[in-house]
Amino acid sequence: MFRNYFWARNRLKQLKSGRDTQEIVHLLLEVRYGNPIFQHVNFSITFVQQAAVPSIAKMLYRNGEGQIFKNPAKRVNDTWIYFGELFQHFDNDQGQVVIQQINQAHRHFPIPNHLNLYTLSTMICIPKRSGIKFAGQNVLTKDQFRAIYLFWKRIGELMGIEDIPKNEDALFGWCLQYEQEQYQYTEAGQKITIALAEEFSTRWFPSFLNHLGQQVFYSILPIHLIGIHQIQKPNPLVRWMTLFLLRLYVKIILPICPDPKDRKVRDYFGKDYPTFNIRNVGYDKKMTQ
Repeated sequence: MFRNYFWARNRLKQLKSGRDTQEIVHLLLEVRYGNPIFQHVNFSITFVQQAAVPSIAKMLYRNGEGQIFKNPAKRVNDTWIYFGELFQHFDNDQGQVVIQQINQAHRHFPIPNHLNLYTLSTMICIPKRSGIKFAGQNVLTKDQFRAIYLFWKRIGELMGIEDIPKNEDALFGWCLQYEQEQYQYTEAGQKITIALAEEFSTRWFPSFLNHLGQQVFYSILPIHLIGIHQIQKPNPLVRWMTLFLLRLYVKIILPICPDPKDRKVRDYFGKDYPTFNIRNVGYDKKMTQ
């Protein structure tokens, strides 16, 4: 009976990175840690990280015309749908259709390789970083973290990203060093962060608790990012309670609760597309970012 309760964890123990990369990533990011709120929290953090790099913030904001600023909810949903389809299909024919769409969406923007590489690195590093932040330790095994690295490394190669560090530890170190060298305040980065906070609050809190929802969002962010974006620090009590509940969830609730049934990212983030076709996901195909 208990074997069925922990079916995903039991299956993960049988898998090995390289040979079973796609299945490991699916079970980790869609099943074990696939709670939509948790997914949304992690993805929002990566967006705020990316917006701390001035050149990325400028491209995302585009003088107020960027979709992450104008309609962050749809931008987040669409991006998660792309990721979810990659979690399902990896580098097979359907996965490569997704990669083509992502490349097509960015074709109007001459993005240097180092910016693409940093964006890729945030997706690889966020599961490890979140475990350390919310549980006080890396919740992934070394092989699981390697599988996440191998998964996104392959996606990056198919997208044309070059000079990806040779292993997960080297990439993690490269990411930290890049942030130390590049992070800087910009008005664009600040406005993106505020838009993401408002979107988070609207998505998960009733309207009369909008301010509290934004305070919760800022509480989730690392303090140094709050400083870089020059956002007022959240209420200390709200921050303490938010981090306490997240730590409770990651460190206590997740380990003892049964694994959820098999699920996909699209189950939640794909609600904008009742009749799903990956080719219809996104904004105006002439100008998407």
